[in-house]
Amino acid sequence: RESARVEELTLGYRVAESIMQVASRVLAVAAPALQAPKAVRREPGEVVMHDVSAGEMAATVVREAREMQAAVGTAAVIAPRQELDAIREAFVAAGADFGDAEAEGMDHPVTLVPVDRCKGLEFDGVVLVEPQGVVEAAGLRMLYVAITRAMRRLSVVHTGPLPPFLGSGTAASGRQLVQSA
Repeated sequence: RESARVEELTLGYRVAESIMQVASRVLAVAAPALQAPKAVRREPGEVVMHDVSAGEMAATVVREAREMQAAVGTAAVIAPRQELDAIREAFVAAGADFGDAEAEGMDHPVTLVPVDRCKGLEFDGVVLVEPQGVVEAAGLRMLYVAITRAMRRLSVVHTGPLPPFLGSGTAASGRQLVQSA
């Protein structure tokens, strides 16, 4: 019987450096024995945190997803399943074109993806909803996977506290630019 051989990924070719920096903070907690891949892609990337009220969450997600898609190309909203109904309703109310990854595939400008189904996908931009909810629903490793689905832009929208390794402070406007390469 052969034993499995593990090869650790040391270089990341897809994800912008600014996004990989955020992902590495998650990986350090999720799998401390692993080294985060070094981002090779030097293209400007952006990570933005939005601390919003529960009443603003769905509308903020729709606005971010639409702006992201227009600016960078393919966009996904990755969220815990319990958040998806409110987000779907907000897209419908806004008259925005979107698709559901499980029901319709990925043929829309913006795709809603339950966090437990995002592995293996990649998008120019990702709106990540409620990272603490992702951790509670699917674990730290899935939060790392969700973050690394974004190649050029990551927007995090949250109503509750962020996991401590993602940071907790926000600007007075509720929008905080974390990194921009």
